[in-house]
Amino acid sequence: MLLVFCVFATLSLSVCVCVRAVPHGEAICVQVDSNTKYEVGADAKLTCIWCQKRQEIEAIVDVKWTFTPQDSNILEYKSECDDVDYLYCGEAKFTDDRLTFNKSKDLQELSIVVKNVSKEDSGTYKCIMKRVLKMDVDEPPRQTKTITIELEILKRDLTSVISEIMMYFMIVASTLCLAVTLVVCYKQVEQADLEKRGNVTDYLVIAPVNKEGGAGETAEEEIKETT
Repeated sequence: MLLVFCVFATLSLSVCVCVRAVPHGEAICVQVDSNTKYEVGADAKLTCIWCQKRQEIEAIVDVKWTFTPQDSNILEYKSECDDVDYLYCGEAKFTDDRLTFNKSKDLQELSIVVKNVSKEDSGTYKCIMKRVLKMDVDEPPRQTKTITIELEILKRDLTSVISEIMMYFMIVASTLCLAVTLVVCYKQVEQADLEKRGNVTDYLVIAPVNKEGGAGETAEEEIKETT
């Protein structure tokens, strides 16, 4: 029993130490592999994450995305530039309007999203990242990392296409049924209201007639009695 208590206390202390080790409000970076399979027409996110070490010195980040078989640069980005001729300092330079740059504030994530992918987008994508540490030295340390992603674009499954069509059909059919039901209910309520008004009008017309007819019969009876 004492051994179990000691183990539990040790684990609790370890958890507390781990929690206190992360400063309040500091984001935690987790390196995850990118999804490599998408269906035609989907938006493909190609994940590129390079986690920094805690208390790491600030750095100038340079990232370049390449695509093969075209063997071309599809995106370039520099956080800071020492080259005055580089026009895209602090902004991403795209070669395809379908691309979206998904970077985090601390520049640990430098992912891209390819919208509305087709079979031609299948191939090898490389995320080439460079970091130049900001140090007051002649040759500041440089770090380089490359992440390779083999993207495969799949044809849409017939079942998923049919399911999507059926879903839209059910939405339209349900909307039409609801509209027809509301119209029928409105007509029935309107008809019932008209019938009710007609009954009230008939009652108001018949009542005086009955009253006059009753007075005439009383007068005839009085004449017969006098004779």
